[in-house]
Amino acid sequence: MFSANQTPEGFKKDTVRNVESTAKFVWNLATWDLREKVNASAQQFPFEVDEFEHVGLEKEFSSCLPGDVQNPVPMVRESPVKFECSYHSTLRLPGASVMGGVDLVIGKVEGVHIADWALSKEGKLDIGKTKPIARCGYYDYVVLDKTFEMVIPGGDKAILAGLEGNAEQARQSMGRPPDEQTLPLPKSRLRSGSDTGRQAPHVPLATAANDLFGNIDPSLTTFGKLSHRLPVSVYLMLQLPLRPCFYIFKSFAQPSLASITKTRAFSPSSPANMKLLYPTSLVLDPAKITGFPTLTLHPYDVKSPTLPSEHHDAEILVTWANSKDNLTYAVKNLKDLKWIQSLAAGPNDVLSAGFDASKVKITTGSGLHDKTVAEHALGLLLNAARRFYEMRDYQLQGKWPGHLGGPQPDREKGTFRTLRDARVTIWGFGNIAKSLTPHLVALGATVKGLARSKGVRDGIEVFGEDSLEDILKETDALVMILPGDASTKHALNRERLGYLPNHAWVVNVGRGTSIDEDALFEALEGEQIGGAALDVFETEPLPEGNKLYGAKNLILSPHAAGGRPQGAEELIVENMRKFLGGQELKNII
Repeated sequence: MFSANQTPEGFKKDTVRNVESTAKFVWNLATWDLREKVNASAQQFPFEVDEFEHVGLEKEFSSCLPGDVQNPVPMVRESPVKFECSYHSTLRLPGASVMGGVDLVIGKVEGVHIADWALSKEGKLDIGKTKPIARCGYYDYVVLDKTFEMVIPGGDKAILAGLEGNAEQARQSMGRPPDEQTLPLPKSRLRSGSDTGRQAPHVPLATAANDLFGNIDPSLTTFGKLSHRLPVSVYLMLQLPLRPCFYIFKSFAQPSLASITKTRAFSPSSPANMKLLYPTSLVLDPAKITGFPTLTLHPYDVKSPTLPSEHHDAEILVTWANSKDNLTYAVKNLKDLKWIQSLAAGPNDVLSAGFDASKVKITTGSGLHDKTVAEHALGLLLNAARRFYEMRDYQLQGKWPGHLGGPQPDREKGTFRTLRDARVTIWGFGNIAKSLTPHLVALGATVKGLARSKGVRDGIEVFGEDSLEDILKETDALVMILPGDASTKHALNRERLGYLPNHAWVVNVGRGTSIDEDALFEALEGEQIGGAALDVFETEPLPEGNKLYGAKNLILSPHAAGGRPQGAEELIVENMRKFLGGQELKNII
């Protein structure tokens, strides 16, 4: 395996993209003699730059991987140890900063190259001769030129043989017959520096590999895989080699998704292709949904009442703004469906169509709309406080709203005219609230949260609903971001509207069902509250002639807060890895 931090812009490194698109790479041991070139190759180069030429490395090419005749992988001729690897998977690890995000790329070793001079008399890799380098943090590195041997005391023969990596002795110690299956090792499969012209002997494949490397433990770091006799403490200390990025091969053009599948077809162990249907109702970049050689992507029209019959065998469906007829058709005809990835914040449309969450995994797009909804909520709050809506009304009448201009009272008690020192309560304190809160605090507001459970979240005190009455009585602006389910229906009812001061505003960017609209209309008309700004409604579109259109101090927004999923490809890829790995999916209902 190797790891690559993402770029300062938050994108995958070219190395990772190349590996995922071609499904193969070569790992080259970073050594003391190559240290300067290792360091030089760590620079950020444009995609089209050949790093071999730039840092002065000689190439030789892979010969054990699928498609090597047409498209071989460059290897570093000067490196004493090289692993030809077929791509297995990528594990995405989030970081605290943009560059902290890491792609952990795992490969299956298909071929091994070792220079003759790097072998001991017993035919094992001599670590001291190769002098591997490793990064220790900061700008510090370490070079290893000496090893020592320790045998765990008290172990039986089978355990000791296993620790040494001798498969044949381990089998014999456990009373099993020797492995009689011997495989001819072609010269392209297992090479030392000078045996390229002669056929390797017929020996058990596992034995041959163990004789060379000892205990190859796939759970260890890249450096650890080659470190036959290194104690665990050294494994933990050394971490990874500094940018073992001689596996970068930027001279290849990135193939299309179709050609990726073809490339992987060379492997007899590849499972059958899996179909993913993605919507054309938003711009998705299929090139970002890579790293899954057996996955094929197919666009579909979300407004069509049917789906193409050739895609009825799809196992994964991505939804966004689908029509009711489209989803109903999918329920009846996609019999192989195993997972639905909705890009909406909630699963309401998918569940309403008839999908059964006990039979099909359903995940939402929670998190994709945080920033856009937070921005919209902030806009509605500013509109309410600064009376932009009223200024527009006067403009359309051809009148000058003089009462809104000129000298004004500053933060007059019992009014909501500014966010500075305003008491803002957010009801439903999830990810959207966490995105909105820093902007409110920056403008001087005092923010409190309301949720089912109390606590402190991102530095904001969140109260339980048992404190709801007391909190609402001390609120200048109530922002509602509640989900739409039976437990939140008419959460803001006539009684609770009565708790709010008569100058308080209600902003709803969650679900329309969370407000009793009849009670809200009465409160507006009776001037029991200052006003309301609604982005969501119980019935959408709001029917023509609905009384809310003419309500006092009401700002209507046509469900416009979200509607722009951001980071959809990343969520799909993250959940695809979990889905294939049998792990709990993100945002599963």
